Amino acid sequence: MVELQLIKRENYLSFIHLLKLADDDEQAIQSYLYNGTLYSIHWNNASVGVVLLQSGANSDLEIKNIALEEAFRAKGIGKVVLQLVVDLAKSSSYKTVRVGTANCSIGNIIFYQKCGFRMKEIKRDFFAGYNPSVIENGIIGLDMIVFQMDLDKSGQVTKS
Repeated sequence: MVELQLIKRENYLSFIHLLKLADDDEQAIQSYLYNGTLYSIHWNNASVGVVLLQSGANSDLEIKNIALEEAFRAKGIGKVVLQLVVDLAKSSSYKTVRVGTANCSIGNIIFYQKCGFRMKEIKRDFFAGYNPSVIENGIIGLDMIVFQMDLDKSGQVTKS
């Protein structure tokens, strides 16, 4: 069973090691950490990751950071977490859920589309100043690809 547990703001820093699984730049994490709500991802009563949600403009809920420990990836947990986030967004009257990933994060690009998110925009040079540089799959990550799910149209994470 997968569930989200709210983390108290005073404990956010103790989860940096998990947030860094999705964002290597600790300074970047520090810049957005307290602008959102942090949840611990629990699977079978064990903490296996985190998700940081942030209210955006135009009734958007943004997944600012989502990370699972490596041993718990590719088990369907991420899809369940996305559905929990979508359900939370719907119950809070958000119209869309957004998430961004680096242009080099091929696995994430595939994952979000399989879950029903659609490409919305590209933020050029978003990661250009990251230290260390974002490099995956032999590609330097410079741009952020933003995905969006419109909740009034679907709001369901697909099962595939």
